[in-house]
Amino acid sequence: MQVASSSIVLMVMGIIVGLLIPIVVSIYLKRKYQAKFYTFFIGFFTFLIFAFVLERLMHSFILTSAVGNFIVSNMFFYALYGGFMAALFEEGGRFVAFKFLIKDIDEQDDSTALMYGAGHGGIEVLLILVASMISNLMISLSINNGTINDILSSMDETTLGQYTQAITALCATPSWYFILSIVERISAFTAQLCMSLLVFKAVKDKQYIYLLISFLFHLLLDAVAVLAQYIIGNLIVVELVILIMVILMVYLTLKLRPLDLNKTIKQ
Repeated sequence: MQVASSSIVLMVMGIIVGLLIPIVVSIYLKRKYQAKFYTFFIGFFTFLIFAFVLERLMHSFILTSAVGNFIVSNMFFYALYGGFMAALFEEGGRFVAFKFLIKDIDEQDDSTALMYGAGHGGIEVLLILVASMISNLMISLSINNGTINDILSSMDETTLGQYTQAITALCATPSWYFILSIVERISAFTAQLCMSLLVFKAVKDKQYIYLLISFLFHLLLDAVAVLAQYIIGNLIVVELVILIMVILMVYLTLKLRPLDLNKTIKQ
C-alpha cells in the first residue's frame, strides 16, 4: 500500500495554511489597526478551557448516562445536542472573555473582537487541521518508505488491527479529501470571527440579543454540518452547504452590525 504523492503534498499544504491563517490575520490586525496581541491569546486559551476541557467534561458526563444513550441513538437529537453544547461553551466562553478579561472594552473597536476571534478560531485550526495533517503526514511517509512495518511489528493484536484499518483508510482516501479539510477549516475560522463580532457587540453595547444570535448561529451551523453528513453523505456537497451557510453568516453579521474599525486604542 502507498499514499498518493498528491495527498502528501496537500497534507503539507494543510499544515502551512493552518499555521498561516491565525498568524497572518493577527499580524494584519496588529499592524493595520493596532489591535493588542494579548486579546489573541485570551481567545486562544478561552477556546482551550471552555471547548477542549469544560465541554469535553460535560460530554463525558452526559453521553455516558441513560440520556446520553438516547441522544447517541438518534442522529437528529445527537446533531442538536452537539450544536447546543458547542454553542453553549464557546459562546459562553466568548462572553466571559469579553465581559471580564478584555480591558477597556467600551473604548475598543471591532479589531479587538477580530483579534480575539483569530485566537479562538486559530487554536481550533491548529488542533483539528494542523494536528491531523501532521499525524497523517507522518504515517504516510512511514508507509511509503516502508518503516511502518517496524512500528506495526511491536504492537499487540488489538492495536495492530486498529492501526491496520487506519492505514488502509488513509491509503484509500482520495487526494481531494484533504482540500475539503482545508476549506472546512477556513469556513470554521471565518465563522469564529463572525461570532466574536456578535458577542463583542453584545457585551460592549449591552445588547444581549447579539449573544443569542451568535448562539443560534453556532448551534445551527454545527447541527446542520452533522445532519448533512448523515443525510447527504457526499462530502463535497456537505462542505458546499457549510460554505454557503458561513457566507450567509458573514452577510447577516455585517448587516446586523456594520464593522467599526476606527477607535482602537494606540499602544
